[in-house]
Amino acid sequence: MTPNHLSSQRILLFKKEVVGYLDEAKSIKLKLTSGPKQLRVVTIVGMPGQGKTTLAAKVYNDPSVVCHFSIRAHMAMSKIFDKRRVLLDLLGQIDPKKCSRTTSDQDLVQNLWRSLKGRSYLIFLDDGWDVEAWSSLKEAFPEDHAASRIITTSCKQYLAPNEDLHVLRPLNEEESLDLLQRQLLGGIGWPWIT
Repeated sequence: MTPNHLSSQRILLFKKEVVGYLDEAKSIKLKLTSGPKQLRVVTIVGMPGQGKTTLAAKVYNDPSVVCHFSIRAHMAMSKIFDKRRVLLDLLGQIDPKKCSRTTSDQDLVQNLWRSLKGRSYLIFLDDGWDVEAWSSLKEAFPEDHAASRIITTSCKQYLAPNEDLHVLRPLNEEESLDLLQRQLLGGIGWPWIT
């Protein structure tokens, strides 16, 4: 994918509306903006299509969250983990001068670590998680008491980094109807439903 294609995906991702989950959004924002100074990984777990990515993107872009971090980056993971692609994409957003396709994976890890060291960062890693992927990436994220956070989404609780899980509840009947209405009619109300 070209950088322009990735950027357009991010723009579309962040324009989606969240239906329900106001209480979850508040709880996740609190986890990202308060608490310990050490690195904290917050994982949103839920069924496919439940709204994990949309909720995480809204929280990631919330002004009350944005102001807490000097660096932010987003990466949509794929079902087949490609460490090099993830490192290049994140480094390209954070410090493009240190991003080179000829650099080894270990050098990319070190470049990303150096770019984040001593700074408060928020990284949003969306979907495709497995234990091996997290194990191979975590060395790129410094744990230097700068109140940095990583937010991830996962369909399977046992595959997520098991630090701070937030399992989404199902939408209630009113929220489900609101979502259906927005999807079918673009947010226009159904006058015959009271």
